[in-house]
Amino acid sequence: MADGVSTRDARPLHRVPDPFPLTLAGMMAMLGPQAINFGISVGGGEAYLLPNIGARGTFHMHWLMLISVVLEAALVYECIKYSMNTGRSFFAATADLGPKGFWPWYWAVITILVAGWPAWMGGAVIAAQRFTGISTQTLLPGSNLPPQYIWAVIALVLVLVVFYLSDRTYKFLERFFLVIMWANIILVVVITAIAAKPQHYWDVLMGMLGITFLTQGGYPAQLPLTDALALFGQPGGSIMYVSFWVIAAGFAMGRFAGQVTGPLRPPENITAEEIRWDTNDPAERGKMHQWVKLGGYSLFLWWGFIGGIIMVYLYSVAGYAYLHDDFLKTGQVPTGAAVPVQMATVAGGVLGPMAGWLMLLFIMVTLYDAQFPLYDTFIGRTTTDAIAAMRLRRGRVYTFIHNLLPAGLRNRPYRFWYFVVVTVVVGAGFWMVLQTSPFIIWLAGSVAYLINQGIGCIQILLINNRRLHPEFHVGKINIFLLPLATLTRSSASGCPTDTGTGDSSPSPGRKVSSTTSAPSWATTSPSRPIAKGRCLFPTARSSPGSPGATTRRRRTTRSSAASSPLSPAPPRTVCSSWSRIRASTPRPAAGASPSSTTESQQTKRCTRPASRATNPSRRATSYSRATPGDPPRANSLLCRYP
Repeated sequence: MADGVSTRDARPLHRVPDPFPLTLAGMMAMLGPQAINFGISVGGGEAYLLPNIGARGTFHMHWLMLISVVLEAALVYECIKYSMNTGRSFFAATADLGPKGFWPWYWAVITILVAGWPAWMGGAVIAAQRFTGISTQTLLPGSNLPPQYIWAVIALVLVLVVFYLSDRTYKFLERFFLVIMWANIILVVVITAIAAKPQHYWDVLMGMLGITFLTQGGYPAQLPLTDALALFGQPGGSIMYVSFWVIAAGFAMGRFAGQVTGPLRPPENITAEEIRWDTNDPAERGKMHQWVKLGGYSLFLWWGFIGGIIMVYLYSVAGYAYLHDDFLKTGQVPTGAAVPVQMATVAGGVLGPMAGWLMLLFIMVTLYDAQFPLYDTFIGRTTTDAIAAMRLRRGRVYTFIHNLLPAGLRNRPYRFWYFVVVTVVVGAGFWMVLQTSPFIIWLAGSVAYLINQGIGCIQILLINNRRLHPEFHVGKINIFLLPLATLTRSSASGCPTDTGTGDSSPSPGRKVSSTTSAPSWATTSPSRPIAKGRCLFPTARSSPGSPGATTRRRRTTRSSAASSPLSPAPPRTVCSSWSRIRASTPRPAAGASPSSTTESQQTKRCTRPASRATNPSRRATSYSRATPGDPPRANSLLCRYP
C-alpha cells in the first residue's frame, strides 16, 4: 500500500495472512463473495429476460453479454485488488478523490435511490402467492390491500429478523447464497437437459458468438432496443459492492477490518481507514500477489465463466426449448413473472406436477434472495461507510452534524448507524410498496446503473494507481478495458430507448405522472401505446376464449387472485434484475410472421406517441382506495417505472 498520508503512517503494520493455495480447494475456499455476487446476478432477471428473448428465437445480440461480462469483470477485479491490499471498501476509498469527502455520499444517495424502493420483490410476491395460494384476503378477509401485500410484509420483516438475530450478517449471506447458487445451477441444468434438443444449444451458441448477427442480417427487427440494452447489462453483477464481501470474508487485509455483528453480540471495530502492511518486504508482497490472483481467478471462474456465460447460455436455451414452439403457433410471448411461471407449467407437464411446483418454489426463492444483500450491503454498508469516512475526515460538515446530534448519538459505533439505516429503509418499504415509483426512481434505476459503472471504472483506476504499491497498479489490459467500459456504459445509458410507445425519444425529457397507464396486456389493440409506468400487481385478465386479447382495464378496489399457482400470469412489462432496463416484448403486429427477421411496412407496429397520463380515457389503476368521487390515483403495490 502506498503510504501517502502521514497520519496513516502511524498506524501499526500487520502481517499479510497466508493465502490459500492456487488449487481447486483454494477456489472453493474463495467462493463466498462470488456466491453472493452470483446469486444477485443470475436468477430473477435471467428467468425473465433471457427465456423471453429465447421464446422469440432472436439471439442476434446475445454476444453483447460476453462483452458485458469482460468489462464488468475488469472493474470488479480492480475493486477486489484494492480491498485485499487495504482492508477498505471501494466506497470509503472514494473519500480521497476530489472533491474530497463528496463521493462516499454520492454513492450512498444514488444507491438508496436505485435500490431503496423495494420494486425488486414484485415477481417474488407474485410467485409466492401462486405457490402457496395464500393472499392478504386469506388472512384478513375483507381487506382492501392488494392480495400479494402479505408476502411483501413477510419479506421485509424477514430482513430485520435475520439481521438482528444473526451472529455476523456476512456469514448469513454467504451460507444462504451458497445454497442458492448450487440449487440454481442444478435446477437450470436439469430443466434444460430435459427439454432442449441439439439444435437449441447450437442456435443459442451461434448467437452468443456473434455468428447469427453477422450471417442473418444484423439487428433483428423483432428485438426492442431496450432488450438489447438489457443484454448489455447481463448478468448484472454487484460491481463495486463486491469489495465489502471480500473484506467481510477475511481475505488478505480484510482479516483485520472487523465485521458487522448482530445486536446480541459485542460490536467489532470497523474502520474506514486503510490497514497497513510492509510493502517493502518481498515476501509480504509475494503473499499479497497470491491473494490477488485467488480473488481474480475466483471472480472469473464462479461469476464470469459459470454465472456470466454458462448460466445465461442455459437460461436462453431453456426459454428457446420451452417457449419457442408456442410462440410460432400463437405469436404470443409471456413476459415478466409469466415467463418463469409458464416454464414451470411446461416442466410440470413433462415431469409431473411435483417438478412444476419445485421449479416455482425455486423461482420464488431466487427472486426473494436479492433483499438481503440489497439492504445489508448496497444500502446499509455503503451509507454507513459514508458516515465513517466523514468521521475520519472531521471537516466542517462533520462538525456541523456532530453538534446537531444529541450527545448520546455523537460517538456511536459503526454497527449502530448500520442498523439505524437498515431499519429506517426497511420500515419505509412497508409504505413504498403501496405507492407508484416516482419518475426520478425510474430514471435513476434505468440510467444510473450504467453511468455509475463508468464512474466506478475511472475512480478505481485512480485509486489503485495512487494508493497501492506499484506492483499492484492497474495492469495493461485493464488500463484499456476500464476506459472502454466507461465509454460504452455511458453511451448505452444515453441511447434512445423503445419504451413501447413507438417513440424513440430519450425518456428523461418526458414527464410522467403518478397515475399509470394500462399495461400492454390490458389494451384492446396490440399496437396501442402504453405509458412508461408499470405495476407489478396487475388485475386485468384476458378475455375468456381469446388468449392474449384483453378488454380495457377498469378501476377496481380489489385485485383478482390466480385460479392456479401454475397458471400463466398475464403478460406484463418487467425489468431485468440489475440492468434496470425494461425487458418489454411488444406483441407481433397483425399479419407479422413470428419467426421472420424483418418487418414489412404493412405490419410495422404503430408509432403513435403514448397518450398523456392526464387523459382520463387512458388512465388505469391496478389498485386504489379512492372513492368514486375522487380522482383516479395509482396506489399499486410495487408499481414502478422500468
